[in-house]
Amino acid sequence: MLAAGVGPWDAELRRGGWSGPLPYIPGGDFAGLTAVEAAAVPIDGLTPERGLADILHVAAGDQILITAAAVGLRHFAVQIARTLGTVVVATASPRHHVFVHRLGAAVVVDHTDPGWPDQIRKVTDGGAWQVLACAGPTLDGAARTARSGATIATPVHPSLPDTGQVGWQRHDGVPSGSRLIRMEPWFDDGGLSSCPAGTTGRTHRPRIGWWSVGIPGGSPP
Repeated sequence: MLAAGVGPWDAELRRGGWSGPLPYIPGGDFAGLTAVEAAAVPIDGLTPERGLADILHVAAGDQILITAAAVGLRHFAVQIARTLGTVVVATASPRHHVFVHRLGAAVVVDHTDPGWPDQIRKVTDGGAWQVLACAGPTLDGAARTARSGATIATPVHPSLPDTGQVGWQRHDGVPSGSRLIRMEPWFDDGGLSSCPAGTTGRTHRPRIGWWSVGIPGGSPP
């Protein structure tokens, strides 16, 4: 093994979220080949890839909304969606807009603005059909952006908004060697890259309320 990756879920388990037998060893991403890239991918990469491919069934030319797109699996989601040929509309805090555009988003909306769902509905000509909602604080807004009958895929664990107009589908990153093999060329040709240096340090900071597991409090990046 050449590298190991940790995520915010590990931070939550370390703070008492683990309910299984002890001892528990945090960390679920490991690499034995291209260490830095591969250690980041098994959870952060496979989770959005499954949501995009298996739940939303995105195809070239589709328009997709990805909420809180700047950090962790969300930044992989933008890149994967673009690699699959979609037009990405994303949300992020203002300080991350340039970064999310560089990942491939065509439009980035400030989700710290209370009116951001209305802005999304404008830029999507009436609402999104396909939504990847990856942070608990954005779930209500994601539901408001979606058209009636739209599908919202989410890896978020808490209670979902009670709305009958959209279809919610939860998903997780299921380990899959074949999917990792499929993604390898995306890294080779530069369409997909791991989290830029300097961002992974946020993972185990105490303030992790924004993370996708939907821990109450905080705001997504």
